[in-house]
Amino acid sequence: MPLTLKAPDNTQTKVIMDALAYSGNEIAFEPCMRAHYALCAGNHKSEFVFYPPFKTGAIIDQAKKMLRDISSIPSKIKIGDAFFYKDDARFETGDTQIFLTEKETSLLLLLWQNIPAIVTKDTLLKAIWEYQNDLETHTLETHIYRLRQKIETDPAHPKYLLTEKHGYRLCESAAQ
Repeated sequence: MPLTLKAPDNTQTKVIMDALAYSGNEIAFEPCMRAHYALCAGNHKSEFVFYPPFKTGAIIDQAKKMLRDISSIPSKIKIGDAFFYKDDARFETGDTQIFLTEKETSLLLLLWQNIPAIVTKDTLLKAIWEYQNDLETHTLETHIYRLRQKIETDPAHPKYLLTEKHGYRLCESAAQ
């Protein structure tokens, strides 16, 4: 489902449209004469209103969140013996509730969508952080480490979030 940007037809709008398109979003433009901007998703069921000045990165993050909210991913996902609730980024095991960051949530959902396939490091960096290929960074490894601390019973010996030669994957038993 595409996003729709309702906004004045100006240079700022072009910057937002280009940034959203670059980040892999299908985007439609709907001109309006209002002073504010509105990002809509799901046939306008979800709307985010913002005013200048704004940060383009924050708008892209909001767009990703909106698309995740209206996606076909179920709101409750079983991972091993625990459950992940995507709507409030909550991982629940027994009586313990752990909240994930936005990036941890995006990472977990992308890996879940690709079970049992390996998702390459370059794919994860581009999809979640919009990094270019072959960029030297430890951002992904740091987030994987933190995510394992939250979802694995023994993070030093992970059962669900596995490291492979060129990327990461959730094992098939994570989704059962």
